[in-house]
Amino acid sequence: MWSQSAGARTDVNMLFRRNALAFEITPAGEARRLLPVPLADTIGWMLFQTGDAETDRLLEAAQRRILLPKPEDRQDALEKLWDAFERLKTLEPGANEREQANALLDRVAAPGSAFCQALAREAMELTGIGNSFP
Repeated sequence: MWSQSAGARTDVNMLFRRNALAFEITPAGEARRLLPVPLADTIGWMLFQTGDAETDRLLEAAQRRILLPKPEDRQDALEKLWDAFERLKTLEPGANEREQANALLDRVAAPGSAFCQALAREAMELTGIGNSFP
């Protein structure tokens, strides 16, 4: 926690910018990671209403932790996103995870459309990536 004057905070923030470090000291004295504008615009004001309280909790935790300065906090945020992705695939009705995932894809894109097929490929790729990391 930073407890110096506003002028000192401004000086530190200028050093961060000059050295291309994506951090700033907030008026509350905390170090905060700065996100690229498109990402900040996407997640900054996002409200999660998936219909599943646990999925919403995971997404909200990821949203908070992605902004923290420590790499292990950002890794935890990514793990929470992964857990939410895996959970989303099981919320739809179906006899197994594949059917449930297909039902989810059919809700967001016209069944059988090129877009739905592209989303299915992306989901399989993400699943493969997530399963290959501990």
